Amino acid sequence: MPSRLEKPLKVTIVLGLLLFATIGIQLRASQVKNNGRILRYQLGNKRIRYLTTKSPVSSETTRNSTPNRDENTVEFMKRYAKIHKDRQEHTKKMCETYRKNIPSKKMVSRLLVNEKHKIVYCQTPKVSTTSWCRIMLVLSGYKNYTEVMKLSVADVSKSWKKHVPRITRFSAEKRKHIMATYTKFMFVRNPLSRLLSAYTQKFATDDGKKEKGINKFRNIINKNFKVNSSSEEIEFAEFINMVVAGAGKNVHWDPMYRSCYPCDIHYDVIGHFEDIENEAKYILKHSNIDLKFPVATGQHNTHSSSEDKLTKAYSTISASHLAGIYHKYRFDFALFGYTIPSQFT
Repeated sequence: MPSRLEKPLKVTIVLGLLLFATIGIQLRASQVKNNGRILRYQLGNKRIRYLTTKSPVSSETTRNSTPNRDENTVEFMKRYAKIHKDRQEHTKKMCETYRKNIPSKKMVSRLLVNEKHKIVYCQTPKVSTTSWCRIMLVLSGYKNYTEVMKLSVADVSKSWKKHVPRITRFSAEKRKHIMATYTKFMFVRNPLSRLLSAYTQKFATDDGKKEKGINKFRNIINKNFKVNSSSEEIEFAEFINMVVAGAGKNVHWDPMYRSCYPCDIHYDVIGHFEDIENEAKYILKHSNIDLKFPVATGQHNTHSSSEDKLTKAYSTISASHLAGIYHKYRFDFALFGYTIPSQFT
């Protein structure tokens, strides 16, 4: 198995999402449904269905969307209300198109509730979950803002589980009322950058290497997916091999739609990590919450440096595994309007 990107490789964005075309992968177009085209490719003996969609709300639309100096708060709120209305319509359309392929779930345990401000937040791992849990902790009255911001990531994780109620804590009647009347929101990010972030945190940092829960995935990789046997380090390509094979499931790299089930829950806001400061500002102002959203250190790299990191990391991934990544996360790309970054075209 090659450890570098196979050549020649051309990744073409078709109507907003991804279509891989490379030696050994033959593609043929199939039926068209609504705004989405279903494609199939033959990889060895395995046939995989691909989705392509045209989205008016890709992350590129709002990334680094700094408000104009002349834009007042009312104008800002109107602009982002329109963005989220478009996203709602897009996600609804994609859900209707691919409903039979997307599993349903009536009860989502990741929903955190604040009754005072009437908000419901769904946690999507590796998408600023810790920062939002800090906000929920402050709103719960556990500690004041300054104290909560000083908590370690581990302490935040322990604290919200004790002091921030999940939707499952309420009676069936109360849950129904909350879901019908509260502002519900979730956050997503480009699946490629989310995968890289999960790998970096769990396999390439000192804290990650000490995390007991990750040891089993290290063992899986070392036993079945090790490419560089001369190194004890887990390489990104080896991690991707495991993920594509479906050999090590974990919430930090499971598809995002399986965390919050947007085809079953109507979210008022589906925020994009790439524009999180503005997205968070919109949610907090909409909910009359006078708090500053905490931006994690090192979270906001410039767009170009993020692209450089993605390009460097994914240059070690074979063409067949790039195709496998898209197949695994195809509904995340489709539902949330993400496209493949231009450096992969």
